[in-house]
Amino acid sequence: MKKYDKILAYFMSVLMIVFTVSCDDSDDSSDIGGGDEGIKVADGYYIAKAGEDPVSASKLVVEQVEDDGFGAQERIGFAANYVYLTAGDYNIVQIFNQAVEQTFGGTAGTGDNASADCPDATGEYPVIAGELDGAAFNIASEGLYKVTFDQTTKEIIPYKINQVGVIGSATPNGWGGSTNFDGSVSADGGKWTGTNVLMVKGEWKIRFNCNWNIDRRIDAEAGFGADNGYMLFTNFGGVDGDYTNLAPGNVGANMPVNAAGDGGVEEAYFTVDITWSAEDGFKVELTKTADYTPAAWSPNDYAWALTGSATPNGWPTADASFEDHDMFYEAAMTEHTWTMFDGVSAGGGTIELTAGNAFKFRANDKWDDALGYDDVTVAGDTGNISKDGDGNFEVGVTKTYEVKLFTDDEGETYTATFTAVVE
Repeated sequence: MKKYDKILAYFMSVLMIVFTVSCDDSDDSSDIGGGDEGIKVADGYYIAKAGEDPVSASKLVVEQVEDDGFGAQERIGFAANYVYLTAGDYNIVQIFNQAVEQTFGGTAGTGDNASADCPDATGEYPVIAGELDGAAFNIASEGLYKVTFDQTTKEIIPYKINQVGVIGSATPNGWGGSTNFDGSVSADGGKWTGTNVLMVKGEWKIRFNCNWNIDRRIDAEAGFGADNGYMLFTNFGGVDGDYTNLAPGNVGANMPVNAAGDGGVEEAYFTVDITWSAEDGFKVELTKTADYTPAAWSPNDYAWALTGSATPNGWPTADASFEDHDMFYEAAMTEHTWTMFDGVSAGGGTIELTAGNAFKFRANDKWDDALGYDDVTVAGDTGNISKDGDGNFEVGVTKTYEVKLFTDDEGETYTATFTAVVE
């Protein structure tokens, strides 16, 4: 009989998560009317103060997680929401038929997310090793949290939102860093505002705490299979790029800013208001404050990459742009820097360049804009990088490099710095 009860409890817990899938954004409230008995919220999982009934605003809902190729995938039993919490002890509770079906608590530990890239940001976050009927876990400080519960691992993550901003080629700091806004939040709602923010032709997203995601995979090199853990999102894009319809992480696409006259959101100066409420979640509003006349040269027109026989993929064939090794645009405004793409979501990556072979820089997967040895000032490991008979860069000894391409005069001159990585 005990074995039967355990099996029944497991299937009931999965049922709760699957049920939540059907309760999409059209489900405006989790409150249940009726008599005086029972907890008047809909079936599902909630974060609740120890000894108190959950409320509709604390319900966790199904959310997708990271997948290969900047994609998103369903993860059975994974639920999340942005919830305002006061200090105190909490549990995750499962409500079924207006009663508590299961309670989860556990031992608190700390995770470290190395992708936090703001100078004053911290990658540390709490992780509760959850267990059925485990002890309540403590929330030390009041604030807005992204709360997640993963049925497979039983992990509970209450991730406090300290910084709210925008990032992308359309924003002042490019893809290299967030432009964070001042603001405040309470149980009644939150608002973060950027004034006279220059949004140029390009793309952008909303990001929290200078983090793209929180990586809870067992082995970061082993991909995104369900048995290897998960990577949860800490950013928003727009459904089909629409900033008025936000969606988490890679479910939401980069949101475009167009050139003047091209329609949609056109490059200009804006007041950017990012708001949160328990009822509506996160929303963003753009209010144009001034026109912008772009310079004739724009870094967004140059997606630089390395290509050639010295690189792992060799010289590109006519219809194989993916063979280029992409670089990542790090900085905006007057100083413009590209570094090797790290293969995930940022710059600072490396590339192995092999002895006796050649390479060039080229932009946009085409030869219209290309840089050979004489087109740049070479810096760094200059003794190992020389010029071949065709004007390409040539490699003396095989080494792994950090590569930086830099211009501060709108592309009139470039400096290419090659820093060997000691392994």
